Amino acid sequence: MVLQTSNLDTFFLFIDMLSSQQILPDICVPDFIYTRYFSTWQEAMCFLNESNELNSRLEDMIMYNIKVRDEVRRMGIRNFLDEVLSIVGRDRIRQECVQNIISYWTKNPIADYDIQIYTTDTPITLMGHTFEGLKALREHCEMYASNGYLYKPNAKFYVNKDEQYAPLNNIHVGVLQEHHFKYDSVSFLENYIFRPEPITEELMWQYLQMERKNNFCMVHESIPHELLPILHNFDDLRYMLLATPKPQPKPPASKTLAKSGSLSTAWR
Repeated sequence: MVLQTSNLDTFFLFIDMLSSQQILPDICVPDFIYTRYFSTWQEAMCFLNESNELNSRLEDMIMYNIKVRDEVRRMGIRNFLDEVLSIVGRDRIRQECVQNIISYWTKNPIADYDIQIYTTDTPITLMGHTFEGLKALREHCEMYASNGYLYKPNAKFYVNKDEQYAPLNNIHVGVLQEHHFKYDSVSFLENYIFRPEPITEELMWQYLQMERKNNFCMVHESIPHELLPILHNFDDLRYMLLATPKPQPKPPASKTLAKSGSLSTAWR
């Protein structure tokens, strides 16, 4: 396939659709009361250490912040955690915590895509469209897949017929839900999917076959690249996890255009 120059804008839009964040977000430290942000991982580690939350939050800090994930890839998990200990101290409890993390990440290497935690009111840009938080995202869901109740899966599919449903031109949104009982109420565990093509039941089934973690979470280190991006939300919390491909640089148009008025065969 050779892309014509008339389709050049569409081609570059497709490249843009593969990535969501060109500017790295600040490191987010979630909390049940308020959220803190830090520009460097060193500042975040110092704060967690001073608030006696390092042991309980360190692994989440690594998993759910792009800046920290990038540092782990660059330095390696052992060197990164050794640098953390040089900042916060090397007492026995911290060293045991670090050894447990090293053991886990050695067996489960960090993926080559991005994962970032956001508050649910944070605007996110995906595939050329900005959603003003989770509430706005829900307005654009065209299909729901209900996986039934926790421990009693029973997949059913629903097309969004709400009058407030607002379809988009270049992005299609679906949501996979599982009910979760908590005391006398039911909340939803949700995973949102984003595709350039319309959402179908067959596509939803592909996602339902994916590996999941606790709380029906599909954001982890084993997501097939062709199924990115994915966003996870646990209904009771104020946060969402977003997994996206690493940003891809645009090829210079002047170097990819051939005399025939088509893109170079390097992009076939």
